[in-house]
Amino acid sequence: MGEDDKRKFQAGATMQIELDQVQLVDLEAAVARRTPPPLPDLPPGATASSAPPRPLVTEAPPASAGKNLVYLGLIAIVVALAVAAGLMVGRRVSASAPAASSAAVLPSAAPPSGVLTIPPIEVK
Repeated sequence: MGEDDKRKFQAGATMQIELDQVQLVDLEAAVARRTPPPLPDLPPGATASSAPPRPLVTEAPPASAGKNLVYLGLIAIVVALAVAAGLMVGRRVSASAPAASSAAVLPSAAPPSGVLTIPPIEVK
């Protein structure tokens, strides 16, 4: 199809749809209607008692208190190791950082004892 064969739509034009050509679907009803597929028929000559037993659907047993304690203990150990590793890394970083000279921080006139001087902060 060339460009001339295609219909050009104009701004503000309306489109008419014949309802005979439209199939409407109710999505909410389709979701509510979902059911599992039917069970297959038994082979000829087989009876319900000779068919393999269907698995029973049961709820899983609740987790035992022992398992809960083990999981809680493992979580506590992992958290303790993470805290210890963080403290160790923090100590190494602070030990390797160069000490700032007090002359660069303090102004030329020495402040009285007990006064904290903070260098100016540049805001960009």
